[in-house]
Amino acid sequence: MNILINQTAGFGDIFFCQKIAVKLMEAEHKVYWNVIPEYKYIANYIKNGIIWEVDKEVDDDIYELDLSHSTNYFKFKTNQELCDNVMQSKYRYADSLFSTGGWEDWQNYLRIIRNYKEEKDLEDYILKDVPDKFALICNHFATNYLTLNNSIESDLPTVEIIKLSGIPIFSWCSIIEKATEIRIPDSSCPYLVEVLDTTDKLYLYNRNNEFNIRTKPIWKKKWRFVE
Repeated sequence: MNILINQTAGFGDIFFCQKIAVKLMEAEHKVYWNVIPEYKYIANYIKNGIIWEVDKEVDDDIYELDLSHSTNYFKFKTNQELCDNVMQSKYRYADSLFSTGGWEDWQNYLRIIRNYKEEKDLEDYILKDVPDKFALICNHFATNYLTLNNSIESDLPTVEIIKLSGIPIFSWCSIIEKATEIRIPDSSCPYLVEVLDTTDKLYLYNRNNEFNIRTKPIWKKKWRFVE
């Protein structure tokens, strides 16, 4: 069966749901996953069989089906429909349709093909004149780079994850691994931290207008939650 996963943006969501795609492919389904244009480079870093470039003919064919009944078109339901945690709800929905299993070991299925030259180039640029001990921080979240109301600070010298033209999120992996402590919001970067060899001084901050961190249950590393 050809299955189109409708989650075109949100790197965190895409990273978290790799297990669903892998389990579908293990069941001999062909998985298509359309992403927004600025995410197209993901095909160079996650090469597990997902078809990231979806031909218009295939796209139209799947979309022409009765979306309310066909499992060929897989659109994640929202937390209101299934449970309080929007991330866990994706797995509950997928498992109810395809027996893909739970989310508890999602980290085992996020496998990144690293480009160490890209990482070294960014490291040389970002960490130039930065002491060996530094805090990696991030003051934005979401696909459209919303800024946190309260800037994250540290007692250590800080390096900030920022949007750089032409630089994939994956190029930050080496810097993430070198950081003495990491202070970041509940967004896409914590998913990378979970699968990289990092410090254990990890601080996760809630987003604007959210009184708690809704993703708490899905992390394996010992994060300190700042709410």
